[in-house]
Amino acid sequence: MEILKTTDLSKYYSHNGTVTKAVDHVNISICKGEYVSIIGQSGAGKSTLLNLLCGLDKSDAGKVFIKGTSIYDEGKNLTVFRRWNIGLIFQSYNLMPFLNVWENIILFLGIDGKSLGKVFAYELLECLELSAKKSSFPEELSGGQQQRVAIARALIMKPSIVLADEPTVNLDSKTGSKVFRLLLDVCKRFDQTLLIVTHNEMLAKEADTIIRAVDGTAVCLVFSVMTYWNSYRSLEKRRLWKKRGNIMLNIWM
Repeated sequence: MEILKTTDLSKYYSHNGTVTKAVDHVNISICKGEYVSIIGQSGAGKSTLLNLLCGLDKSDAGKVFIKGTSIYDEGKNLTVFRRWNIGLIFQSYNLMPFLNVWENIILFLGIDGKSLGKVFAYELLECLELSAKKSSFPEELSGGQQQRVAIARALIMKPSIVLADEPTVNLDSKTGSKVFRLLLDVCKRFDQTLLIVTHNEMLAKEADTIIRAVDGTAVCLVFSVMTYWNSYRSLEKRRLWKKRGNIMLNIWM
């Protein structure tokens, strides 16, 4: 089942008469339950693409569809739709400092008439190993614990897709690996699609699909992850070609 689709998605920036193509005519299709990673050099358009996919930024051309609904249409119902179907995890944890762990997680329960009860919140606490920290405030938590709270908050509405922008970048490698593993396991458990922007090779190589941002102007899909990483390590400037529907891949290594 297709959960997310873009059609000719584009975002351009102009400065002193120079136009930068941050995202240029991108067409991607992501299925329910997939783990997808977006990789690429700094400035390649990864975070811009993520912001377009969740509606934090609006495209100059093209559309984003989640479960067949365009997220750029105006109106209260679309705002509600985005809240229900998109979970966001940022580099910074963005927790409310005056609320404890439990209060941060359930903050949005009941908004827009979507009441899931608190049973699922307890389940998330257990899955993310936060039960013992339920009454703690953010300043009393480690970075890894704060990010796990942010993950629980993103998942509490049971969104169709979870978008994460470098969720482990501020953590040491051991803590980051644990947080990622918990996030991936929880998303798999509840059959949620997970899309992560990352520079971390270990995180990216476990993906079902890799989206590679190249020079800020193209996004390429890789459907054989092991082929991608084996070629990356063994050859330079190698092109891999593969076709899925009307998408032709041209990946420069």
